[in-house]
Amino acid sequence: MKTLEEIRHALCQHAGSEVVFGMINTRLVLRTGVNLRAIKPEADRDAATVQKVLAALREFGYLS
Repeated sequence: MKTLEEIRHALCQHAGSEVVFGMINTRLVLRTGVNLRAIKPEADRDAATVQKVLAALREFGYLS
């Protein structure tokens, strides 16, 4: 995945419900400062930000 939008889409599918996605997103915001519900255009394609989010989600066990 190369953008935060791609990550958001994959995480929504993985979560299966808006409630679960919201809980995961809250953890992500607390860990990384990135909110997948309100992706900033300048952060969407920033490689460092994308990698930070992917690393956190892997640590949480949500994406492989």
